[in-house]
Amino acid sequence: MDKSGRNSTAGDSDDLIVCRNLARGLMAKHYDLNVYAENVTRVIMYTGEDSWSSCLDTIPPDLVLPYLEYLRAEVEACDFKPFPGGSLFGGESDADIERTKLELRPKYVALVAFAKNKLGTA
Repeated sequence: MDKSGRNSTAGDSDDLIVCRNLARGLMAKHYDLNVYAENVTRVIMYTGEDSWSSCLDTIPPDLVLPYLEYLRAEVEACDFKPFPGGSLFGGESDADIERTKLELRPKYVALVAFAKNKLGTA
């Protein structure tokens, strides 16, 4: 359910459904903000920018500022985490991981700016 109270519909993307399910799990206290923020950000990073707005709409209103703080910390850390699936199974070399980090940095920076604008914070 997003901030507007909508539940998943047949026309929603898989990414949007995952974002909604993550928000539901957080609100039900199945995991903490850091687990939620890391996973929803991972989903957002691997979607197209046209899906960012819809995914950000799923963030519970009282968690908008903590989520933005999480994003800022990720960008400042400059050590972006590619999806670990390939690494877990030995499919990515160190060079692949470094290349992915370089590819993700501009997306993280763009996401922070987009999220700040979309969520109405300076």
